[in-house]
Amino acid sequence: MLRFKFSDHPEYAKTFGPILAQTIRTYLPGTYDCISWMPVSRETLQKRGYDQAQLLAQEAAKTLGRQAVPLLVKMKSNVPQSSLRERRQRLENVAGVYSVPHPKRVAGQRVLLIDGILLTMVDSRTNFAREISALLRETYGGDIKVFDSEIPHSVRAKETSAEGKSIFAHDPGGKVAEAYGNLTREVLQLEKQRAKSRAGISR
Repeated sequence: MLRFKFSDHPEYAKTFGPILAQTIRTYLPGTYDCISWMPVSRETLQKRGYDQAQLLAQEAAKTLGRQAVPLLVKMKSNVPQSSLRERRQRLENVAGVYSVPHPKRVAGQRVLLIDGILLTMVDSRTNFAREISALLRETYGGDIKVFDSEIPHSVRAKETSAEGKSIFAHDPGGKVAEAYGNLTREVLQLEKQRAKSRAGISR
């Protein structure tokens, strides 16, 4: 994933996109109307030559028989997330950074937004897992969103594909369902912060 993002390998999206699509089928069946992505800044796009989130969204959408649509624009650069220690500071750091140029396009729509890195299959009992998590956040947190929530390793989670159920139906009281619940609250809080910022700009 890091080579895909930073080492000029846009073709990796053709591999990662279908994997992402399978995850969406497993955990988010029928919960969205359209797919979009969190765009990089114009400067980053010019430097890198491609937007990795856009490519992922497009390949995942293709696998799902959907279309990825551009909805957001990054209006300004912000300080690296890795330089901020508190969660509140990181949320405030992205407030007002993005705008929706054509809000009528998504009015009443449930949008599945490709937005950063979520660490999954994490075994927090091992030093290696903790080191990888810390390294990702410290080194790349300023360039791409790394969610505070982490999805733990679990045999029960592996069973969801065979059962054809979401983790909430298969093991609602398990640690993986709890972790996805935490992620949901984190994303909702982030969206509230963004909405507050957009409201302030429109006044």
